[in-house]
Amino acid sequence: MDLEQVQAGSYKGVPFRLASGSVGGGNKNVIHSYPNSNRQTVENLGTRPRSYPLNIIIPSTSYIERRDALLAALEDPTPGPLIHPLYGRIENVVAQPYTLNENLTELGDGKLSVTFVIDNGPGVPQQAGLSVATVNRAKVLATQAVEQNLTDNFSVTPGYLGSFEAAQELIQAASITFKESTAPLDKADELLNAADELAADAAALISAPANLATRITGMFDQAQSLLDDPVQALEYYRGKFGFGDDGDGDTPKTAAQIEASRNKDLFNSAMRTEALCYAYVGAAQRDYATLSEVQALEQALETQYDSIVDLDGTDTPTREAVSDLRQLAQEFLDDAKLTARRIVTVRTHPTTARLLAFRYYGDDEQGEDVANLNDGNVSDLSGNVEVLTE
Repeated sequence: MDLEQVQAGSYKGVPFRLASGSVGGGNKNVIHSYPNSNRQTVENLGTRPRSYPLNIIIPSTSYIERRDALLAALEDPTPGPLIHPLYGRIENVVAQPYTLNENLTELGDGKLSVTFVIDNGPGVPQQAGLSVATVNRAKVLATQAVEQNLTDNFSVTPGYLGSFEAAQELIQAASITFKESTAPLDKADELLNAADELAADAAALISAPANLATRITGMFDQAQSLLDDPVQALEYYRGKFGFGDDGDGDTPKTAAQIEASRNKDLFNSAMRTEALCYAYVGAAQRDYATLSEVQALEQALETQYDSIVDLDGTDTPTREAVSDLRQLAQEFLDDAKLTARRIVTVRTHPTTARLLAFRYYGDDEQGEDVANLNDGNVSDLSGNVEVLTE
């Protein structure tokens, strides 16, 4: 399987890493035999709902928090969505009893085995997971267009005063921005070291734009491989949306200044476009709690897209490739809007967040959500109060 088709796994929004897994399913058949006959008939009783036995790895970084969150999700008896790394999103999933093996000699990594079964449904992934794979493939095509644009048009002419130094500053700025917001990353030192190497190799990369282009994509790839949670991944990529947005400065006049300005436009476009491409993939992988979350992310992605297509350094092939990727990611966001919970206003007599949650949802576990929607008010809710739809 192409690694680009592998998604970030999660159950009820709790991320996990997949070590291995299998799928059970097929037809429910009854074989009928007859006395004094060497024949038999097979009666098909329909399709058996799929089951998904998985072997999961809980990473050592923030191990206790990750483990407790995953165990709580597995022990919650209500059905929820499973994002299978190889198959995609599966609705109405219930976790069977699990087994967690913890070995302190392996730096706290935990290995958990669990089988997911389907409650009231066939257990077939939405669009068989192909849409997320399609978004990934469209991301690859878009980043290839970015690379080609940088390869063909980024150049430094020997003897042009200040042109080489300006190009070097761009790469050093990229090195710094890749090192920002590393808190959510596992093995962050790997990314930090790679960013330092990017800056150290600036001189060689400037003279080989093709290597520079693939190196930038490689940095984004490395960050993607280290980010476990699509929500954290999105925040990391969005932190790169405004790369190089420090004003236009003086109008270039000399040939060297014009070349430096063109290189800056190309490089800024490459960084911002790559960040958007990877953010689109993260948006397709993420679970959304409320409609407002979907709409807020949709607006942020649209704003970034609009800014990129207007950049001088963005060429036509890149615009077209990113437009195709945008359309695919938008399909996921449109689907998410249909299933996301909405914030509504209800009227209540003085009560607490937990009692209101019990009356509205049938249990008090969502009392914290109600409090958060109402400025953290836990014990004194009255009048018009905001809650989430069921």
